[in-house]
Amino acid sequence: MDLKQISYILTIAKTGNMTQAARKIHISQSALSQSYRNLEKELGLTLFVSSGRSLELTEDGAFFCEKGAELLNQAEEFQNMLNQRKFQHLQNMNYYTNVVDNCDETILQYQAFFPDIHFERVYGTTEQAVDSLKSGGLDFALTLLKIEDPHLCSECLIDEPVVILVSQDSRFAERSSIRIAELDGETLTIYQNAEDLKNLFLWFFAQAGAAPSRILQLYDPVIQIQRNTGFIFMPQSTYRCFKTRHTLPNCKGILVEDSFCRRRVFLNYSRQRPLGPVCQAYFSYLRDYHALSKKECCLPEQERFAVSGEYRLTVR
Repeated sequence: MDLKQISYILTIAKTGNMTQAARKIHISQSALSQSYRNLEKELGLTLFVSSGRSLELTEDGAFFCEKGAELLNQAEEFQNMLNQRKFQHLQNMNYYTNVVDNCDETILQYQAFFPDIHFERVYGTTEQAVDSLKSGGLDFALTLLKIEDPHLCSECLIDEPVVILVSQDSRFAERSSIRIAELDGETLTIYQNAEDLKNLFLWFFAQAGAAPSRILQLYDPVIQIQRNTGFIFMPQSTYRCFKTRHTLPNCKGILVEDSFCRRRVFLNYSRQRPLGPVCQAYFSYLRDYHALSKKECCLPEQERFAVSGEYRLTVR
């Protein structure tokens, strides 16, 4: 006997009809009848007797339904208790990011190692993220620029050089390095719906006293680069990843010499809400992930990694 069979008997008792009961629990009448007959045989009791077109409970049947209903209620309460314990252990982290690469990828991989931690990405503008951090709606935010706000802490997690990606047919293709000022009047290509990136790149130009002739916001700007239309900024580690995987045909990365032209990722959180161990562990993971990415010259695949100790990341 199992809980499903008890539920079947209670439904039969409630409807007083095998056909109606089968419809209500969405199984065939023959399957329900077979389950009922097997249960009576197993128990050695008669639970129902026919009364015209209806089924009526016997004394044993009434006792079975009374105690069976109590048992089902207890089972439901038990399930609810287990669910509550599950949600107590599940740690939810709300975050915002305007970082194009690394962040979401590392969160997915981190959750694969620690499935009890759930990260929920909150969308919007950086200004909205700042307000949410101060009100407690966000646990942390990862941004491309340092947020200057007396109520927030903003620390740099990642700092690395930037390259420009150009076509091998570009007039810059023979260069190994370049300065932003030399890109004055060139076409800048970026991804669609990446206003924070656009602002960062324009800041690069402003620091050099230069400006692009136009900005192309495209779904896949790399295709235009391959066609020798402008250039795109790219973190050095990302370029190495693509290069190692041979996914950038007819393209070349040129190191940007300007000291201000760096790819930085800033961790931002409220001074009133110190980071808990879950966040601290993830940020250590993110640092390790990025350091190993640079060391291995490509972004790592999950199967190449292992977690040792509480959260330390190592190459297999």
